[in-house]
Amino acid sequence: MLVLNLFTRYLSDLKIHGAVLGDERYEEEASAARFLGFESRNLGELDAPFRRDDYRQLGNLFRPPIRQDLDWLPTLRAKVFAELAKLDYQELYVPLGVGWHVDHVVTHMVFEPWAEREHLLYYEDAPYCGIPHSVRYRLNELASYPRRNQLTAA
Repeated sequence: MLVLNLFTRYLSDLKIHGAVLGDERYEEEASAARFLGFESRNLGELDAPFRRDDYRQLGNLFRPPIRQDLDWLPTLRAKVFAELAKLDYQELYVPLGVGWHVDHVVTHMVFEPWAEREHLLYYEDAPYCGIPHSVRYRLNELASYPRRNQLTAA
């Protein structure tokens, strides 16, 4: 099994309150990979607070992606899809974006063009899925409902 982490880079000269980032982060990932028996690769994109000033306030990390990230999405998507094209895999797991952490939501958005693919599976983002009703709210947000007149026409 391969875990491809998209947002793994940080700027060591920039301190974000409440965030402890250092090489320990990579050591922890490598240790988990050895213990659980998976391969881990990092795409090396900047974490949200280091990528955009707007995300430096904690509350802004849990709001919809800003225009700069939406404009950047096709570039990120191309990079991710190019990486996946090199791999032979049977299933691909993608975060639902439960909890609305912007990096999780952006990752989910990367795969929107593949939403109907048979082997694309979604997981409930931890720890956010532990918040009561958060999964239901996120699924409702992602759901597509027929228009009212389509329901009555049948």
